[in-house]
Amino acid sequence: MSFFSSIFNFVNSSGNLLLVLLFLAAAFGYGMALGKNRLNLVTIAIYFSLAITKSIPWSRVDFLATKDGSPNTNIQIFIFLAIILAIFFLGPHSALGSTIKISGRGRASWWQLTILGALQLGLLASIIISFLPPKIIADLDPLIKQFFISAEAQFLWLFLPIAAMFILKKRRKYGAREEE
Repeated sequence: MSFFSSIFNFVNSSGNLLLVLLFLAAAFGYGMALGKNRLNLVTIAIYFSLAITKSIPWSRVDFLATKDGSPNTNIQIFIFLAIILAIFFLGPHSALGSTIKISGRGRASWWQLTILGALQLGLLASIIISFLPPKIIADLDPLIKQFFISAEAQFLWLFLPIAAMFILKKRRKYGAREEE
């Protein structure tokens, strides 16, 4: 069974359809609450945070790792989310804010905000689930593993938010002044 046909089969069951609708409602509310510029900032912050969190030498930092040298799951997730929040709050007031236009909410249609919100929530879920120990991941539902942990899913969750940022960008009108 291919990756995309399994998505279709997953959505067809009534209980799973409710989960998908709740996920889309959460994505819509999340996107509308943040706005396009802040969603883009959080997306960039997620990638920075993932790179930093994955590159921490957990085995050398005794108080952050478990006895066997692997990262403590709770601390790893906390650091990941703390870096995202730090970039979100400090980014607009730094050089990042002037390099990338991230001040204000930004203009976008509701469907663009829903797509960006869904992709961002999916990316966050995929990353946080990947931080869990293998024992816990083994106990997860096979469909959750397929949609968030499989190699194809992790690639899509990493690629699609950036692709959406480029595809859903605001079209510029040449010759007209840009609104602030």
